[in-house]
Amino acid sequence: MSLENRKKVHKRRYGFFCIIIIIFLIGCSEKELTKEEAIEQTLEKLNELESYAFALNAYNVDDMGNEAEAELTGVVMNEPFVASIKVKKSPLGGLEEDSTPFYRDNMLYYEYPGMEQLIKTEVVAQTDIRKAVNTLFQEEQELEFKSEEEVYIFEYTSDKKDKNISLLEDIYPEFIHASSPEQGLGFILTNSFYDPIILDVKIEISQQNLNIVKLHIEYTGESNVMKENPPQYSNILTMDLNNHNKIEEISLPYNQLEEATTFIEHFLGPLDELVDKKETEEETEEKNEKEDAQLGNLQGNHLNGGLWAADSEWLYYSNSIHGINRMSLDGSDSEFLYNTSGRNFNLIDDKIYYIDLLDDERMYQMNKDGTNRQLIQDVYATNLMARDNWLYYITSSEDETDYSTHLEKYNVESELGFGERILENISQFTINEDKIFYKKSQDNQLYYTDINVNVFTQEPENLIEGVYAGGFLVINDWIYYENLNANYKLYRKNMKTDQMEELTVDEVNGFNGFNGNDDFIFYINATDNASLYKLDVSLQETEKVDEGRVIFPYLLHDHIYYMKSERSSDQNWYRVPIDGGQPELILKERE
Repeated sequence: MSLENRKKVHKRRYGFFCIIIIIFLIGCSEKELTKEEAIEQTLEKLNELESYAFALNAYNVDDMGNEAEAELTGVVMNEPFVASIKVKKSPLGGLEEDSTPFYRDNMLYYEYPGMEQLIKTEVVAQTDIRKAVNTLFQEEQELEFKSEEEVYIFEYTSDKKDKNISLLEDIYPEFIHASSPEQGLGFILTNSFYDPIILDVKIEISQQNLNIVKLHIEYTGESNVMKENPPQYSNILTMDLNNHNKIEEISLPYNQLEEATTFIEHFLGPLDELVDKKETEEETEEKNEKEDAQLGNLQGNHLNGGLWAADSEWLYYSNSIHGINRMSLDGSDSEFLYNTSGRNFNLIDDKIYYIDLLDDERMYQMNKDGTNRQLIQDVYATNLMARDNWLYYITSSEDETDYSTHLEKYNVESELGFGERILENISQFTINEDKIFYKKSQDNQLYYTDINVNVFTQEPENLIEGVYAGGFLVINDWIYYENLNANYKLYRKNMKTDQMEELTVDEVNGFNGFNGNDDFIFYINATDNASLYKLDVSLQETEKVDEGRVIFPYLLHDHIYYMKSERSSDQNWYRVPIDGGQPELILKERE
């Protein structure tokens, strides 16, 4: 072989050797990560995620074979939150497919068939893929980890119902709840009447750049309403992500967004034309400074029928013979207000709102001095409770062949003349902070939902598991209730920790029979001649307050007021200081 040919051979060998070295070095530099390393580096990458595009498919089938399918695509920018969605397939007949909902901050804007303007509604939660991954990685010990071609896969599987509910709240894409008219899509695909008893979640992470490229959720839901042979359904959702941090701008129809209206505004006109007067800037500022919403009566007083209410100067009450009256706080003075029998008294600003028992239980309002009495609504109502300018009450259908009850709310500053129906088949309710707690007509379980629930937001209904209540009372994070599954004893359950405690060994009269605050619970002891008892919450000790045949305990300032039947025709009102003392007769019902 000539010298020149040998040189060519050596060059080829040298080049081949260099290629081998480069491949080896690349292979060493791209070694697979461990589970811990993949989690750590993925979370670091997530913190840099500013925008992405996605394609989402969801499929639902129940055990009767009924199917629903949805398909969405979209682009998202995280801060501030902006999204443009394309509804490619909707399971609801008659709704517009290929519609384009938009998100901006906490508002959803979408097209509705037959309407020129966009409809807008406030959404409680947004789809945050960063939060979803963070939530899943908190279950690191239960995550299965494997490496496949080009991706790392994390998988979580659980049959723990309560934990599944909590996880789904954080990881299930909210786009599927709200990206269609009336949010009906989310109602079908993630029905709040079903609990996830089996859950499987997978996320795929690109090995090349550690971006999340796929979220896959499968779960089996079981009815939380029917206890015997509960129906089930299955849900499968896949969300593919791409174009990470490549979305520089999302084009929004800003003119249309500014002109968008709510459903109510569309049909009834701008809200500022429906109220008697527009709030001034000073009034708005004053309202914003209030720490809590103003309730017309204490929660326990409301649940006991609202026969008494109090402001800073007077006690308002209804006497079966002498009508509606008010009494000074020390009992030294009284004034007649109106000749009727009322209940569910609520005091807001200078007004009294109540139900007139002598006028078909319709709702009225009048000034606190008894003047300017007016009919609010010509409907039969019970359980009236006021919160700021809103009245919440239970009414019923007029169809005698299909009788049902429902919860409505009515704005006292409007001129509409009718209320807005917000919950169906309700038998009893109360309001605590920003939640409505209620019982249904068909069972004795306790539920709660957001105060802003309506037919458009479709706020989820939350069942307080294990609570079968007669009477109930909500104080901070605790539910106090007459336990129908434990011989009517007084129990309490913590809504945050699920801790449950038995408070009395005696049977209590839960309906119109207990009241309380942070320190004391007053209850009627059904095993001791309906005597009035007091429970010290911190010490878990009970003591008798008054002997025999007591009903309707009301907390008014620093006293507990209650009716006592000394004889079958003799019913009088007494009061005792909350901190302790002797019963004092303050009102004879029939004099």
